[in-house]
Amino acid sequence: MQSINLIILILSWFFQQEKPVNQPLQWVSPAEAEIALQNTRKPVLVSLYTDWCGWCRLMEKNTWTDSRLARYVNEHFSAVKFNAESSVVVEWGKERFNLQKGRRTHDFAFFITKGKLRSYPTLIIIPAPGEDPQVIPGYLTPGDMEPILKYFASGAWKEKDFAQFFRTFRGEWK
Repeated sequence: MQSINLIILILSWFFQQEKPVNQPLQWVSPAEAEIALQNTRKPVLVSLYTDWCGWCRLMEKNTWTDSRLARYVNEHFSAVKFNAESSVVVEWGKERFNLQKGRRTHDFAFFITKGKLRSYPTLIIIPAPGEDPQVIPGYLTPGDMEPILKYFASGAWKEKDFAQFFRTFRGEWK
């Protein structure tokens, strides 16, 4: 009788354990990302997109939903998804950015890329406070993004250029 009770106890414990759940990527506002950059020193990742961009929709469907990528970004970055044609007011630093009347691109998109915005989607990584943003244009798969994310999250960017890092990088997100 005791062995049956022990088996029931073990089985009930096993079935009550939380199963790992795929967490979606946790997007934050630009203001929240800026605060995290200053306070926690987490790098900021900004995904610039537009509603009309087909490659942006593919990244939304195929890249940002990847569970490995989402888990890694949630842990190591403050991630911002920003529509470069939106009319929201964005505060960053002591400045306010708007969509200027008669223009299609928000001033924040130009600011965060240091004027290097050429296409959509565009990924921007700000590795640390006061560091220049790293602008990476184009569609990226999870496998394409893995070395980029790990280069900045690991701090390797402080010691070597990306080409040196990439030569010895062994990816897992194929």
